[in-house]
Amino acid sequence: MSNKQALIKELEKIFEHTAQQTVFRNRSNEYLYRGLAWVYLWWVKASKVKDLLEEQYKQHNIGGHNVVGEEKFTRLLRLTWQLDWADESRATLQQWSNALRKLHIEYESNKDAYRTNPQERLAQFIEASGGIRKLIGADKYYEDGNNEPPEKSKSKSGRSAEDAALLESKHLEIGVQHFATAKSISNIQSTKPISVNRLGYALALIRAKRDGTFDVLATVSEEAQIQKAIIASYKRDNTVAPTVLRLLSEVIATQSIPKSMERHRDTLQDSKKVTTATGDVLAMKQYKRLLFRKKQGDIVLSENRTACSVVTVVKPKASILASSKDVFLRVQDRHYLERAIVQQQDLSIYTANDEHKVPVLRDTDVKASHRLIVENKLLRSRRAIYFYAVDTVGEHSRAQADVNAEYAEAAVWTASVDKRWIENLYVGFVGSWLNEYGEHITRPPHRTVRMELGRTQLVFKHYGERGNLTTASKIFDIAKVDATSKPLSPTFLTKDVLPVLAGLAHADIVGSVKLAANEHMLSLSYKTALAAYTITVPTSTVNGKRNSAAFAAYGG
Repeated sequence: MSNKQALIKELEKIFEHTAQQTVFRNRSNEYLYRGLAWVYLWWVKASKVKDLLEEQYKQHNIGGHNVVGEEKFTRLLRLTWQLDWADESRATLQQWSNALRKLHIEYESNKDAYRTNPQERLAQFIEASGGIRKLIGADKYYEDGNNEPPEKSKSKSGRSAEDAALLESKHLEIGVQHFATAKSISNIQSTKPISVNRLGYALALIRAKRDGTFDVLATVSEEAQIQKAIIASYKRDNTVAPTVLRLLSEVIATQSIPKSMERHRDTLQDSKKVTTATGDVLAMKQYKRLLFRKKQGDIVLSENRTACSVVTVVKPKASILASSKDVFLRVQDRHYLERAIVQQQDLSIYTANDEHKVPVLRDTDVKASHRLIVENKLLRSRRAIYFYAVDTVGEHSRAQADVNAEYAEAAVWTASVDKRWIENLYVGFVGSWLNEYGEHITRPPHRTVRMELGRTQLVFKHYGERGNLTTASKIFDIAKVDATSKPLSPTFLTKDVLPVLAGLAHADIVGSVKLAANEHMLSLSYKTALAAYTITVPTSTVNGKRNSAAFAAYGG
């Protein structure tokens, strides 16, 4: 036999061996998947028997604990598979515990699919997901050493693509769990079959009718679109965040710039000319500043270097910052909280180094008086948030807009509305206007909007210049307009009033919202679980100049 023939013969034996090994490997994977499914289903039953799991962990000397409301499954695996953190099984323990968490989410979100043969079906779920590594997302961390590592491109939010994907995955996980038990807002009986995804979801194209009903025109079951809808629409549980961070986010959200307007942030900021000590005249931006006022015991959010802007005054139920002086949140850090937490709706995945208070900063080498460390629990990224006494900045930057305490003109139109009415207002006009015109807000036809406040209703007029606004919104009926109210048609800058109304639609309001208006201002008063809020919006002339009669500078 020639050398060539011998090598071919040997290759045939290699084929036989690798084919057999592949069979063994597939059987081994199948056995593993069935085992993980079995362990999980046993845990489902055992967790319902009081103290059973804790007794077993104690009996087998397995320490540790789980985060409240979140099972990590590491102790379960150490019990059933006799794995240990201290040896070479550490990596396996991490991977398998993540796999069990994925099984838990799948099982809880799709129970109807596992009413029969649950062990076999859960094992098939792992197989269909591409195995354990793909199920838990571990493959994305693999890099081919022969290639250049991919660049970490950043999204509009400033996050890398990898970080954005990780956050999206977490929100999808939470969203799927939310909708697994959520109550429906409506029901339809379709005349045609509706294709759904594995979890039973589909998207519908709906058209509103003039009589208030809706037509379902088509449905879509494309997975990526469904996942995007789940992430965007599930209700965030912000109560898990520290109180101090919840209150800061609530205040900032009252005037947060909607995403559709974000690219115009710099353009929308007004400037004021100031004269320096050397006689130089400078044009300086009017930045929104969050200020803790010692004497008043409140928080004010308004533009600095001016006497007139939108003003939010907050009376917290419990103070979150102690100081003998007025103290403000650094503008860069307010901007960070707005973009990273408020705009992204990510408050629920942030924590801080103090639950209830902004800690005093004892470092004498730093001008700041207070510092709060906030952390993204998922990305493990931290940011120091600094607060300064007002007297540490130059005189031309100390003043900011406030409601004039001596302003005596009463409101001529007052009403009371509930949270549902605010949501209808957002859906019926505010949200659609922002989606359609937000990116073009700097164009003259979109600079102002008029609110026609009647005895029983409200209508918006927009699109036009110098008071000639040609497009009317739908009519929003108001059941509780005070009997003494008189019709009024104030004009506002869209950059002032629409972000306020958008923020109000997403606020966790307790009770009703009080509306009051006259020719100079519109005020909106409401409460949350943490504070009482009053937002005052200046009216404007038809040419887009704010009316300052109801406002005055504070500080300076």
